Amino acid sequence: MPGKIITSGLVVGQNVAGIDTDGGSYTLSGTGGITADATSAFGDYVGSSLTPTGKLEKYGDSILTFTNAGGNLFENGIDLYGGTTGFNQANQLGVGSGKAVTFVNNATLQANASVVFTTPIIVNNGVTGTIDVDDSFGLFLDGNISGPGNLVKTGNGVLQFADDVDSANAIGNTTVEAGKFRIVGTKTDKKMYNSTGIFTVNRGAELSGGGIVAADNFDISGKIASDTYTMGPES
Repeated sequence: MPGKIITSGLVVGQNVAGIDTDGGSYTLSGTGGITADATSAFGDYVGSSLTPTGKLEKYGDSILTFTNAGGNLFENGIDLYGGTTGFNQANQLGVGSGKAVTFVNNATLQANASVVFTTPIIVNNGVTGTIDVDDSFGLFLDGNISGPGNLVKTGNGVLQFADDVDSANAIGNTTVEAGKFRIVGTKTDKKMYNSTGIFTVNRGAELSGGGIVAADNFDISGKIASDTYTMGPES
């Protein structure tokens, strides 16, 4: 994309009949970007079978990768229904004010570089949202993440939370399969990560950062740093 594309919405991984497509990969590259706006003039031309959404909707088990330099804006948010959505800049997954990246069904969000990410993330009820951060990278979440769905951390990189995940918006089960899961905390300001289910740290993975994790139960086979605390429902 050498320039800016304006559209009324973007659907990836589903055909015109609304059926998920299997496999494959899609890459959006170049110097430009996408603006998805349901109220744009382009919405008048989508035809009676499609509804302008102003969203990115990712379906199926395919891989969608953003590498474009110009950034993207999905005014009404990003809905992940399946597969993997990868990015290497925060502005590639830009959303409008008050909107979020939402795991509507089981899907993976993949950081392909070290990124500070301020967009809110929501994991819907009964859904597992996977965040994959590869070897030498870090995904630093400065925005809110909320449940009530489940969260899985994969990849050997760092997933860091700089804000509280409070009890009103708690994640369900949390599994750290690999890499580092960091809750930022200092002696005077320890951030809290609330999980209403089981908080699991697999062998070879690490919980650190100096914050506090509250969960109903813990299954710890990996490492917990000495400055990071865990507390059960009776603590």
